[in-house]
Amino acid sequence: MAAERGKIQTDNYRQLQLSHEMYVDDKYKLIYCPVPKVATSNWRRVLMVMGGRYNSTAEIKDSTWGIYKKKFKQLGSFDLEGRVRRLQTYTKIIFVRHPFERLLTAYRDKIDGKNSKIQSFQSFVRFVLSHQKNIDVHWQTYEELCKPCDVHYDIIGKYETFTRDANHVLRKIKADDIVTFPDLEPHGTNTSLSLL
Repeated sequence: MAAERGKIQTDNYRQLQLSHEMYVDDKYKLIYCPVPKVATSNWRRVLMVMGGRYNSTAEIKDSTWGIYKKKFKQLGSFDLEGRVRRLQTYTKIIFVRHPFERLLTAYRDKIDGKNSKIQSFQSFVRFVLSHQKNIDVHWQTYEELCKPCDVHYDIIGKYETFTRDANHVLRKIKADDIVTFPDLEPHGTNTSLSLL
């Protein structure tokens, strides 16, 4: 039965179409699927320390996206066999938060107070619902981003218990002696659901 399940999983991984990149750390055998508005900047900082580019997360002050995208391997950059082997053997992680809270945080960070045609959270929700094709990564669904129905994630961490869950990941991959997860600091976006 386990061998049959393994063959089905291998076949699924061979057919997997990634619309969003998953990042790979070969040293720690980790695959991380970043979900915007769920502490991705802090995870990038942690992964840069693990990769030896910095000594601590406190050293990394600026935006992490450009640095990270250029320096780190993406799962899609490997050939099919390399992708399948990593998906089968590496620790795969994703972090999630309540979808409404994530959407509200994206609105406050990317739309509210900006020079936008969208004037309220309600009109933003209508916009997101009516523009499902070519949608901004910050409000794409978990399914579109990380394929949790197709990828067997070893750890699904929650925003509500983020520090505990992130440090569990670091212990599991034996990187906890190299780096600790920084305290979550909001990007000036209130995560209150008061607009709902």
